[in-house]
Amino acid sequence: MEGKFDSMGDTPIPRADDAEEIEAQIERDFGEGHNVFADIFMGDTLVPGPFLETRIRVVPRVVNVNFTSESKMEVHVEPPQGYRVEDIDPNSIIFQGAKPVKVITKNQKFLIAIFNRHEVKGWMVSERLKVYLWGKLKDGTPFRGSDVVSVIDIPEKKTKPKPEKPPVFIGAPAGHKVR
Repeated sequence: MEGKFDSMGDTPIPRADDAEEIEAQIERDFGEGHNVFADIFMGDTLVPGPFLETRIRVVPRVVNVNFTSESKMEVHVEPPQGYRVEDIDPNSIIFQGAKPVKVITKNQKFLIAIFNRHEVKGWMVSERLKVYLWGKLKDGTPFRGSDVVSVIDIPEKKTKPKPEKPPVFIGAPAGHKVR
């Protein structure tokens, strides 16, 4: 039985018994022996795998899903082995579906990509959630890195407004005589 879902129109969901036809279509589109699951969409471009692996570190290590819209986060990205920070194309970086708002490349060991946390996709409350960053080197070579963070759901603390104090008048108003 074929299912349908609505995504810009009705699109058929492949059935398990269509696997041979799907594999044949992948071979026609991408070549024999191609592993479509190693590919990734980077923006609007399908980038064929495999990728160079690299190390990333997400800061903060614990992410609260109840963050404010102004909250930022950093991802420290080491260049793949044998490459330098200058070899990374900063415009190609995507972290969990989000583009960085700023990239700092002054450090020789890693670059710092800064993201608006509310734009980062895929947060799920979990003690250990694996998150991914993709990018390209300036020569076009794709790379990826992953890190594990904790995701919590704690309501944001709201500061209590300070009560207004009534004005205090010292002495008599100007122009009045005191008796």
